Amino acid sequence: MTIFIGGLTLLSFLTAFGKDEGTLYDNFFLNFMANTFYIFRFPTHVLFWKYMSGSSFFFGLLLNTLFYAGVIEATIIILKKRK
Repeated sequence: MTIFIGGLTLLSFLTAFGKDEGTLYDNFFLNFMANTFYIFRFPTHVLFWKYMSGSSFFFGLLLNTLFYAGVIEATIIILKKRK
């Protein structure tokens, strides 16, 4: 799950960069992925934005990836136990 979330985070980061540069044009999927970067950068980049520069920016994305993977895994385990 971590690799899947990490791949989505990387894809959303790259498409957000492309959107900022103005190179995505009207491609629906790429613009959608660029907009999902607002989700994938939460919570570290929202809560600690003034500290996110240089390598800490990517470390924050790694922490977010681990956070989301943990939440999804815990949700799956809880749902399996309920059945």
